[in-house]
Amino acid sequence: MADGTRLKEIQEAQKKTDILFMDERARRQASEDEIHGRLDQQYNRNKSILGEGLTTSVEKGSSSKAVSITPTDKITAILPGKDTTTTKTLEPTVLSTKWSFLILMDELVINVLGRFEDLDSERVMTDFNKLHHETTVSAYLERFEELKDQMLIFNKNLEEEFFMLKFINGLKLEVKSFVSTCNPTSLNQVVILARKQEHTVSAILRKALQPSKNTQTKPLINHITETPS
Repeated sequence: MADGTRLKEIQEAQKKTDILFMDERARRQASEDEIHGRLDQQYNRNKSILGEGLTTSVEKGSSSKAVSITPTDKITAILPGKDTTTTKTLEPTVLSTKWSFLILMDELVINVLGRFEDLDSERVMTDFNKLHHETTVSAYLERFEELKDQMLIFNKNLEEEFFMLKFINGLKLEVKSFVSTCNPTSLNQVVILARKQEHTVSAILRKALQPSKNTQTKPLINHITETPS
């Protein structure tokens, strides 16, 4: 009866989660598109700090020639305006700071966009629903916690009870039955009970595989008596 009630609760929680994830997926997609647009604008804006398309010359000694620009060079930039043209010299320290800023912006764009590309709500939910206790409770818990964190990224409203029921449902049958009958109220209690039952089952199996002293085969003794001739 307890297992049936737990299963029903899990199914109801899963239905609610599916609906929440559909709404969250649409909202997330709109948010990602907006972030992509803002990052592109910011990236292009900061790249223009050094003046894309501006006429530049690098001063080295007494001569002035076009060379590759590095953060240690002194740059003279010609900034064309509507009616006048302004000449601005960037000192090496200023240029180095701006150069570093552009590099940091490059890394920021790559990291942020990479994060959204790697995490897909549908894939995370599929992996979470398919997760089951196959080897040890510790290995199952490690993967469960990883997917739990990813699930919370897409929906922060998921409660601990939902994760507790999902964790119980994914346990091996011999462990799940014991945990369910104990009526745990938190995920931490579930993990403690699951490890306890895992230890008990392992001990029983080890004992069953050990040869019993009473069942050892005794050597046959030949009691054939010689017939007197």
